[in-house]
Amino acid sequence: MVTTAVTVFIQGLRRSTAAAIELLGITFSRIILSDPFSAYNHLPTKRSQLCWAHLTRDLTAFPERPLASIDFVVELLDLEQHLF
Repeated sequence: MVTTAVTVFIQGLRRSTAAAIELLGITFSRIILSDPFSAYNHLPTKRSQLCWAHLTRDLTAFPERPLASIDFVVELLDLEQHLF
């Protein structure tokens, strides 16, 4: 967890929806930046941001899938470069 004043790292014994709720509480009202793990699916979409590094990794691996459009992936990666 990160704020303007402090960063906290917590290593849990399990990674699940229950563990996320235990850490964040049920009424957490801030924006969550996370990987796309399903444990975070309970969070409202408007308060959830996927990590760009994970999205980039997934896009880079996308051409390995059957019927993938390499041109489409290249275009998305180019757009990402312009964004950053």
